[in-house]
Amino acid sequence: MQIFYALYFLECASVVLAQGLSAGLQISHISVALTSESITMNQASLNFDVGVNDASRSVSNTMSLPVTIARMAADIGILLKDNVILSFDHEFDSFVVPSSSTANSGDVSNVTLTEGLLSTLQIITLPALDIIDANMSISMQQTGVPANFTLNLV
Repeated sequence: MQIFYALYFLECASVVLAQGLSAGLQISHISVALTSESITMNQASLNFDVGVNDASRSVSNTMSLPVTIARMAADIGILLKDNVILSFDHEFDSFVVPSSSTANSGDVSNVTLTEGLLSTLQIITLPALDIIDANMSISMQQTGVPANFTLNLV
């Protein structure tokens, strides 16, 4: 059995978002876990909350219908320096953000420490990180959408 020692747990209370993440969704918090494996593998795990910065630190869906996040790829770091520190591309089994509500991503493993562990340790004291680039694949269902038909039979 392999025992992992947590070197440090990074929590960013607020996140500056890159433009156009996804309409109605906003990442409000990121937690990064570094372990002894992070030293040799240059990888970490993280979870994130999508939504408005609030006490619940979760994903907030401001839309009036549930949204399923199927996949997310993101580069996270310091935008002003164009310095990507964390990078991941993850497919979710079940990540549903209920309408007008919040949700947490759950653990995302195999997050690459693009600058290595030492550079990552230098940003631990920062109060926030930037989403430099993020792409989400989302899906939604909506019932009872008003519709009309026009028949042109000539």
